[in-house]
Amino acid sequence: MDHKPQFLNVGDILKYSTEHTMSLLGLELKIRLDELENDWHYSSLEKIFFENKVMPEAGMTSSRKCSAPCSDIRACSSAR
Repeated sequence: MDHKPQFLNVGDILKYSTEHTMSLLGLELKIRLDELENDWHYSSLEKIFFENKVMPEAGMTSSRKCSAPCSDIRACSSAR
Protein backbone atom coordinates (compact mmCIF):
# COMPACT_ATOMS: atom_id res chain seq x y z
CA MET A 1 0.00 0.00 0.00
CA ASP A 2 1.02 3.56 -0.49
CA HIS A 3 -0.21 4.62 3.00
CA LYS A 4 -2.28 7.43 1.55
CA PRO A 5 -5.80 8.19 2.75
CA GLN A 6 -8.53 6.39 0.88
CA PHE A 7 -11.75 8.08 0.00
CA LEU A 8 -14.77 5.83 0.39
CA ASN A 9 -18.36 6.54 -0.36
CA VAL A 10 -21.10 5.96 2.19
CA GLY A 11 -22.24 2.75 0.50
CA ASP A 12 -18.79 1.16 0.84
CA ILE A 13 -18.53 2.14 4.50
CA LEU A 14 -22.01 0.75 5.24
CA LYS A 15 -21.22 -2.47 3.39
CA TYR A 16 -17.97 -2.96 5.36
CA SER A 17 -19.66 -2.13 8.68
CA THR A 18 -22.58 -4.45 7.97
CA GLU A 19 -20.30 -7.36 7.02
CA HIS A 20 -18.17 -6.79 10.12
CA THR A 21 -21.26 -6.64 12.38
CA MET A 22 -22.67 -9.82 10.82
CA SER A 23 -19.35 -11.57 11.41
CA LEU A 24 -19.29 -10.53 15.08
CA LEU A 25 -22.91 -11.59 15.59
CA GLY A 26 -22.17 -14.95 13.97
CA LEU A 27 -19.28 -15.51 16.38
CA GLU A 28 -21.46 -14.59 19.36
CA LEU A 29 -24.18 -16.98 18.19
CA LYS A 30 -21.62 -19.79 17.81
CA ILE A 31 -20.39 -19.18 21.37
CA ARG A 32 -23.94 -19.19 22.71
CA LEU A 33 -24.77 -22.37 20.77
CA ASP A 34 -21.72 -24.09 22.28
CA GLU A 35 -22.79 -22.98 25.78
CA LEU A 36 -26.34 -24.27 25.25
CA GLU A 37 -25.07 -27.58 23.85
CA ASN A 38 -22.80 -28.04 26.87
CA ASP A 39 -25.70 -27.30 29.23
CA TRP A 40 -27.93 -29.74 27.34
CA HIS A 41 -25.30 -32.50 27.44
CA TYR A 42 -24.69 -31.97 31.14
CA SER A 43 -28.43 -32.01 31.89
CA SER A 44 -28.84 -35.20 29.88
CA LEU A 45 -26.02 -36.91 31.76
CA GLU A 46 -27.37 -35.69 35.07
CA LYS A 47 -30.80 -37.09 34.21
CA ILE A 48 -29.28 -40.45 33.27
CA PHE A 49 -27.26 -40.54 36.50
CA PHE A 50 -30.31 -39.90 38.66
CA GLU A 51 -32.66 -42.19 36.72
CA ASN A 52 -30.20 -45.09 36.91
CA LYS A 53 -28.89 -44.19 40.36
CA VAL A 54 -25.38 -43.99 38.98
CA MET A 55 -23.02 -41.96 41.11
CA PRO A 56 -20.27 -39.82 39.57
CA GLU A 57 -17.43 -41.38 41.59
CA ALA A 58 -16.47 -45.06 41.55
CA GLY A 59 -17.35 -46.90 44.73
CA MET A 60 -20.09 -44.48 45.78
CA THR A 61 -23.42 -46.29 46.12
CA SER A 62 -26.91 -44.91 45.89
CA SER A 63 -27.36 -45.38 49.65
CA ARG A 64 -24.68 -42.80 50.42
CA LYS A 65 -26.24 -39.38 50.95
CA CYS A 66 -24.85 -35.95 50.33
CA SER A 67 -24.59 -33.84 53.49
CA ALA A 68 -26.68 -31.06 51.92
CA PRO A 69 -29.48 -31.11 49.36
CA CYS A 70 -27.89 -31.22 45.93
CA SER A 71 -29.36 -29.64 42.88
CA ASP A 72 -26.06 -30.12 41.11
CA ILE A 73 -24.28 -33.46 40.75
CA ARG A 74 -20.89 -31.75 40.97
CA ALA A 75 -21.81 -30.44 44.42
CA CYS A 76 -22.60 -33.99 45.59
CA SER A 77 -19.35 -35.38 44.28
CA SER A 78 -17.33 -32.65 46.00
CA ALA A 79 -19.17 -33.15 49.31
CA ARG A 80 -17.24 -36.34 50.10
